Amino acid sequence: MSKSKISTFQFFSMLFLTRLLTTFTYIPSYTKDIELSDLVVQAVLRYLICVVMMIPVYFLFKRNPDMNILDIVRNKWAKGGKILAVFYSAVLFYFTVTTVSRLDLFTGTIVFPETNVNYFLVFVILIGCYGAYLGIEALGRSAVLSVIPVTAALVFIIATLIGKIDFLNYTPVFYKGVLPVFKTALNAAGRTVELVMITLAIPVASGKKTKSFFIWIFLQALVTASLFFVEVGVMGNFTNTQLFPVHSLAALAKFSMFGRLDPIITGIWILCAFLKVSFLLYLQGDILHKEFENLSKKTILAGLGALSSVICLYIAGSVQRFTVVDNSLAKLIATALTATVIPAVMLVLNRRKKYE
Repeated sequence: MSKSKISTFQFFSMLFLTRLLTTFTYIPSYTKDIELSDLVVQAVLRYLICVVMMIPVYFLFKRNPDMNILDIVRNKWAKGGKILAVFYSAVLFYFTVTTVSRLDLFTGTIVFPETNVNYFLVFVILIGCYGAYLGIEALGRSAVLSVIPVTAALVFIIATLIGKIDFLNYTPVFYKGVLPVFKTALNAAGRTVELVMITLAIPVASGKKTKSFFIWIFLQALVTASLFFVEVGVMGNFTNTQLFPVHSLAALAKFSMFGRLDPIITGIWILCAFLKVSFLLYLQGDILHKEFENLSKKTILAGLGALSSVICLYIAGSVQRFTVVDNSLAKLIATALTATVIPAVMLVLNRRKKYE
C-alpha cells in the first residue's frame, strides 16, 4: 500500500460513510424473505457476522501490523502476490460497478425520473477517479469534514419521525423462523465491501485500530437498526412497495419551514457516493500500480474509469440487468474469500512457519 498515513478516526469515518450509502440505497427485494420487524434484528445480526468474518484478519494483522494481506502473501509466495492483487482488484472493481449502477438506478427512478441520467453516471465515475488520484489523505480529510454534518442530519431525521411511529406496524420477531433472518443478515454482510477495504488498507491507519473497529461496527449497527426501526414503525407494509424505502421515509419527515427532508438524504447520498467510489478506485489503482510499476496510477485510473463507464452504461436503464449483476451470492463469495478465507489461510501458513 501507499506509505501515506491517516488517523483511525479518518479511516473509520470513511468506512462509516461508505457503508451508509448501502443502507440508504437498500432495496426491499433483498429482504423479501423476512417480516418487517426482522429488518431491525438482521441489521444487528449482520454486523455480528462481520465481526466473526474479521477474526482471521485480527490475528493476522496482530502479527503483521504494518502489512496488508497482499504484502503478507508476497512474503510467502512472490508470484502469489501478483495473482491475488489482480483478484482483489477484480473484486473491488465488481463492487465499484454495482455501486455506480445502483446509484444510476436511484437517480433515474427517484431524483430525476423523467431524465436520461447516463451523463450523471459517467460524472460520478470521473469524480471518483479524481478523488482516487488525490489520494488517501485527501479522502480521509473529506470523510472527517463530512461525518459530522451527516451524523447530525441522521439524528435530526430520526428524531423528526419518532412521533409518527405506529407500533401496530411491527410484526412478531422471527415470525418465519430464525433461518431466513440469518440468511438475509449473511447476504447483507456479504455486501459489506468495507471488510475487504480493511483487509487491504488498515496499515495506512495509525492509532488504536481494534478499538476503532468495534466502535465503527457498533455505530454502524446502531444507525442501521434505528433507520429500519423508524422505517417499519412509520411506513409499515408500505415499505415493501418502495424501490428505495429510506428515501421515501425521509420524504415523510417534515419539520417547520424545512418542509420535506428527503433533499437532506440526497445530499448525504452524494457525499457517501463520492467517498465510496473514490476509495474503491484508489485501492484498485494502488494495488495494481504496486504490482505493475510500469503503469502509472493515472493510466490505471483512466483505464478503470473507462472500463467501468462502459459496463455501467450497459447496465443502466435496465432493472433486470442490474439485478443479474448485483447478485447477493456472488458478493458474499467475493467478500468471504477476500476478507476471511484468504487471511485465514495465510494465518495458518504463518503459524506453521513459526513452529517449523
